[in-house]
Amino acid sequence: RTRISAKSSLCMMADQKIRVFLVRHGAVDLNSPGMVYPKDCFYGGQNVPLSSLGKVEAQAAADFLKNERIDMIFSSPLSRALYGAERIAANYGLTPIQDDRFREINRGRWLGLTKEQVR
Repeated sequence: RTRISAKSSLCMMADQKIRVFLVRHGAVDLNSPGMVYPKDCFYGGQNVPLSSLGKVEAQAAADFLKNERIDMIFSSPLSRALYGAERIAANYGLTPIQDDRFREINRGRWLGLTKEQVR
């Protein structure tokens, strides 16, 4: 059995019309156990979980997209992004393809700082 990678699948579809939906993760919980970040700070590539509101937002995005044709789903491996991707994927019997290139940018020395502190 031949396995087709996501990259080769996209290449095979190159002559077809492709629609891309970009969905951002929902609200995060900076107050969850182990989190030491102030509200509205840069948390970048840290695995900050979704809040209960963020989970509701992820399901709302999945509900909104349920009548669209979706053949592939790519996601950051961070739990906040993957949660939403899995909700969308469930509507189609798909499994999200985790790709580090979708991770949020590492903010380096800004990690844990607010915009005001960076200025």
